[in-house]
Amino acid sequence: MNIPELGVGLVYWPGLDPLLDEVDLIEIEPQSYWHEYRADDAALEMLRNIPLRKIIHGVGFPVGGSFLPDPLHIPPLVGVARALEAAWASEHLGFNRVNGPAGIFNTGFVLPPIQTGKGVDAAVSNILMMKSELGIPFAFETTANYLEPLEGEMRDGEFAAEIAERADCGILLDLHNIWANELNGRQTVKEFLSDLPLDRVWEVHLAGGFMREGFWLDAHSGEIPAPVLEIAEDVIPRLPNLGAIVFEMLPFFLALSGTDLVRRQLDAMRGLWERSRSRLPDSSHRMRERREADISPQQWEHALAALVSGRDPETGLEKKLAREDGVRLLRHLAEEFRAGMVVDALKLTSRLLLLERGEEGFREILARFWKDTSPALFESSEAESFGAWLKRENLEIPHLREVLDFELAVIRSLITRKNQITMFDHEPEAVIEALRAGTLPKSPMKGVFEVEVTI
Repeated sequence: MNIPELGVGLVYWPGLDPLLDEVDLIEIEPQSYWHEYRADDAALEMLRNIPLRKIIHGVGFPVGGSFLPDPLHIPPLVGVARALEAAWASEHLGFNRVNGPAGIFNTGFVLPPIQTGKGVDAAVSNILMMKSELGIPFAFETTANYLEPLEGEMRDGEFAAEIAERADCGILLDLHNIWANELNGRQTVKEFLSDLPLDRVWEVHLAGGFMREGFWLDAHSGEIPAPVLEIAEDVIPRLPNLGAIVFEMLPFFLALSGTDLVRRQLDAMRGLWERSRSRLPDSSHRMRERREADISPQQWEHALAALVSGRDPETGLEKKLAREDGVRLLRHLAEEFRAGMVVDALKLTSRLLLLERGEEGFREILARFWKDTSPALFESSEAESFGAWLKRENLEIPHLREVLDFELAVIRSLITRKNQITMFDHEPEAVIEALRAGTLPKSPMKGVFEVEVTI
């Protein structure tokens, strides 16, 4: 496939605007600008007006599972791709939705698929559907995997290679991820790259990470590690169809490190791009005789999703996986992700809980919520779920219900694009401003107050 050579870019967040003159493209994560399954029109118009080429990278519709994520993703994803005139689209090679004995539920985190022939079949089917729906070139990302290789599984590189060949799609080669996988005991980078059809690599991701609980995390946290840059220097000249090199950093870490660190990463990436001008075809990837684990994708997905969601192990596979440190890490990461969604969506409610119960008490509340409820896909849905759970718990915390109702009304106004009415038992401004300042409200005037939340 003829992929345009776009150059050096970054995953776009508003705080990165000062660097836009130094890149050739931006990568957009569409779901970050959605309210449920509807794109934010103002955000989409802002993105459209940035005078750079664009590619899109999904963060909610992974293509590696046997059970497709919610198909309601497709229309808004197609709409964003068309509105931004995206050169291509990509998604993660994982799963985040399961259909098992307990019914359909979201995992709250993208999890690794089983790497078998049937796993290949499932991913190929998903990718062919995505290619058909999007109408633009499509690639999957090589993802981080914190689990021990399963006996009978295909090698990481072999699995990715067969999917790319059979689905006739591109590969988003995340060099930090495959380096992290090597550090965490999976296939070496050298072996992974030798398995891969390098002519199918359209995009390279570079990022930073850190150690936690004995694992190197794919954290998008800062500076690109020197060994990852060395890998990039070696492999990038061997990618004949490379269209972009993209730097990833999450907004939280951007706020900590600042744009100067990002600028240094872009300078290094610019050197990599310029050195790649004399790219040559590389056809050295190899295929070996396949082994096949005696576990279906559905069994794997249900077992892993159940454990990561905090359920007690029941089947033999679940009990085996439960002994893995990587599964415990995935559970912690999923819980932190859920906590982040709650805090981002319900800032004042979370602050009130922290002030009243302390950090340990707030974490205990969240742990009870996680145990009682399955993860939601969107931040707004997770906030609604947490709000409903809090009301059932009927915690004796002053102002909790009125603050919670106010923040839920704000969320509903964004989703429905309609004004919302909410009630306060105390003077609203005194309650809200105190919490915004990081303090508990001090004897605000009682009464019946109606507040209209406008869009």
